[in-house]
Amino acid sequence: MTICSPGQVVEQADWTTLDVERDKDTREYANSVTAYGAEVNGERLIATAESQTEIDANGEFPAVVFETDIENEADLESLARTELERRLTSDALGGSVDVAPKASLVPRKAYEVPELDGQVLMLEQTEFSARGQSSQSLDFRESDDLAAALSSIRSDVRQTRG
Repeated sequence: MTICSPGQVVEQADWTTLDVERDKDTREYANSVTAYGAEVNGERLIATAESQTEIDANGEFPAVVFETDIENEADLESLARTELERRLTSDALGGSVDVAPKASLVPRKAYEVPELDGQVLMLEQTEFSARGQSSQSLDFRESDDLAAALSSIRSDVRQTRG
């Protein structure tokens, strides 16, 4: 018996497509975060964390965080990294594909979805409908690969004049 994590095994698309609705949510996404801390000796602390891999793939999406109570570089760098980690995982590709009913499509499996640019996406849920023409709605979302996102983070802490 082999035990696999959700989405670890990728299934090939084997369905008849009736309709497609794409969804990409990037409202909270950022791949570069600059955190501003307290003024120390007349200089404002600034920490920047960025994911060069994400910047190269998508262009730069900056975000700014103000925490003027933080008075040391290590804590401010930690804040910038934590905020970057959160914002990197706030970008989600997904969508719904309406197909001719097929009982073998199982949620929590990953499928290569030709209708969504051939992306490998997790099938989050499936719903059958018998109104008019029978159909099955497949809801796909990108699975979170936090480990890959974290490995691409580069941090830089510097002090500049406020």
